Amino acid sequence: MRPLLYYTTTVEAAKTVGEKAVLKEWDGEGQIAALSFKVDSPRGELGIRIPIKVEAIMKMLNKRYYAGKIPRRYSSKPQAVRIAWRIAKDWVEVQCAMLEAEQVEVSEIFLAHLLTPSGQTFFETITERNLLPVGKQVPSN
Repeated sequence: MRPLLYYTTTVEAAKTVGEKAVLKEWDGEGQIAALSFKVDSPRGELGIRIPIKVEAIMKMLNKRYYAGKIPRRYSSKPQAVRIAWRIAKDWVEVQCAMLEAEQVEVSEIFLAHLLTPSGQTFFETITERNLLPVGKQVPSN
């Protein structure tokens, strides 16, 4: 098991998000739950929402702590928030670098995260409508 990216970060989520963010969406606990912004594309301005799933990071940190892989100080909610945002920041930066190098189009990068007229992301819409393709079941050994 390789180390979780940024598990030792001390950079706060608000600093990671930076000034370019158009909208920071907050959850009921006062944590930033998603980053929404707009990008220009050949089809016009597109809304994007990148979810930040802190609980998934927290679950992974706890699993690694109990397995003796990381110290307790790295298995906390504030640390999970910092990690989640650093990972999202890197992902967006890499996607934008691919776009700048003309390796992909905006829609290719952010398709799952495109906001639809209903306010849901494309992924949320196709999941809700049960439109995700189903692959072959692979037998477990």
